[in-house]
Amino acid sequence: MATILITNSVPTDPILRQIPKCLAGWSEHRFLLRSNGEPIDAWVVYDNLLKPETNQIARNRTLLVTGEPPSVRRYRSVFTSQFGAIRTSHATVEHPQIVRAHEAQPWHFGMHPCRSHPHVLDYDSLAAMLPPDKPKLLSVISSNKAITEDHRQRLRFVEHLKSAFGDQIDVFGRGIQDVPDKADAIWNYRYHIVLENDHSPYYMSEKLPDSFLGWSFPFYSGGTYADCAFPTGSFARIDMYEPLRSIATIRAKLQCDSQLQDLDRIADARRIVLDELNLFAVLSKAYDAFESSRPKTTTGSSGQLAKTTLLPKKKSIQLSMQRFMRAMSISA
Repeated sequence: MATILITNSVPTDPILRQIPKCLAGWSEHRFLLRSNGEPIDAWVVYDNLLKPETNQIARNRTLLVTGEPPSVRRYRSVFTSQFGAIRTSHATVEHPQIVRAHEAQPWHFGMHPCRSHPHVLDYDSLAAMLPPDKPKLLSVISSNKAITEDHRQRLRFVEHLKSAFGDQIDVFGRGIQDVPDKADAIWNYRYHIVLENDHSPYYMSEKLPDSFLGWSFPFYSGGTYADCAFPTGSFARIDMYEPLRSIATIRAKLQCDSQLQDLDRIADARRIVLDELNLFAVLSKAYDAFESSRPKTTTGSSGQLAKTTLLPKKKSIQLSMQRFMRAMSISA
């Protein structure tokens, strides 16, 4: 049994809700969200650190899991080189020990109390949740962000959807129609349109898993990773860059009475979300592979217990620039 520390760039997110209450951890591994001074076997940083941190562990027992997609954030080598291994969807990140794959973004569905549910929903609540009666037809979530081209195209596509479906579709999202929890934008809807803000091959955010958790059949515009992650027929692929063809796909599905078949496929996809793409399932498998591939190093060259300090992205870049300027002044 390993003890794994997770440092999350959003420490207020209740990610431990994704572990079943009947287990102390996942796959016999224990997870901590903050160091309490006890020995740890691995240190995972999800996306970034908020401040420099030091823990009693060798550097080759550290793992960075990138959280943001390539179009939104860069992970420079001055930051990534601190870690013993990396899991990322970014094609441009290079490292001697790297796995390019889905980053197991924590679910947002059920994260906060809302109209659909009065309490935060944990793994057990979600696993026991039966398909609800869904009085509404179609929803989509899109914030008003317009930073990247995918952001801008998403907004244009939503306008096409509103013109095509009128009052059959409800539009939610930050700056458009805020909701306290994504469940309020999914739970009452038979169909949900999922629009990623990045279409890189390995990238898949929590948006598609959230639709499955809410028992809503998804129309999905995103990268190809979802095709191998979920069963055929559990979602319908659309392309927000081809609005006319995508709207035709949505219309055809809405006219097809396949609710019972859809629920069977959504149930299969939900099981995968809960038990295979779950952040803790992914990290447990990553640790097992990590453990089998390298010896466990607990001491430094002096024989003392090893310590590792990791810096946030911004701090690591600043330190790199300071070193560069010192080197330039010496050479001058």
